[in-house]
Amino acid sequence: MSYTKVTDPADLAAFTLPDPDTGEPISVIAPDEELLLLDTGDYVAASCSAYRHEHMGGRTLIGVVRWLDHEGGAVLDALDRRVMVTMQHTASVGQLTRYGEGPLKRELLLMLLGEPPTLIEGEPIIIWPDDVRASVSIRNAITAATNEGPAYDLADLL
Repeated sequence: MSYTKVTDPADLAAFTLPDPDTGEPISVIAPDEELLLLDTGDYVAASCSAYRHEHMGGRTLIGVVRWLDHEGGAVLDALDRRVMVTMQHTASVGQLTRYGEGPLKRELLLMLLGEPPTLIEGEPIIIWPDDVRASVSIRNAITAATNEGPAYDLADLL
C-alpha cells in the first residue's frame, strides 16, 4: 500500500479547530472519514457510504476522497474548486453474496486512492477499465490540479 492511516492522536490534533462556543477542539475530519497520508506526503480524507438501491436488490456504494492541507482544510485548485474524487458503484446481489459489503467498499476506495485492485483467482473483485480507474484517482486529480499545463491562444489552435 502506498498510504498510511493516520491514527496517532498527536498527528490527528493538527486536524482540529476550536469550537466557537467552548473552545474545545473539533475534528475537521468527519466521523465517517478516515484520514490517510499518501506516500507523496499528501493528506486525504476518505469515506464510503452505502444504501439499498431502490429498484433492485443490490446496494449503491458511494466513495469520496478529498485532498487536505496540513491543517485539514480542503486544497483548492487554481479556480478555487476543491480537489476531490468520487465514484458510485451499484453492487449486485451476487457481488454482495460473494464478497460482502466491506470488501466492495474497500475496492471502491482503493480505486479512488489510485491503488491496484485486490485480485481473487487473478481477477479484480470489481472490474473497472483502466481509464475509469485513472480518471477517479485522487493522485491524478492532485497532479491535474497542480500542473496547469501550457497556455494556448485559442486563435493559434483553430
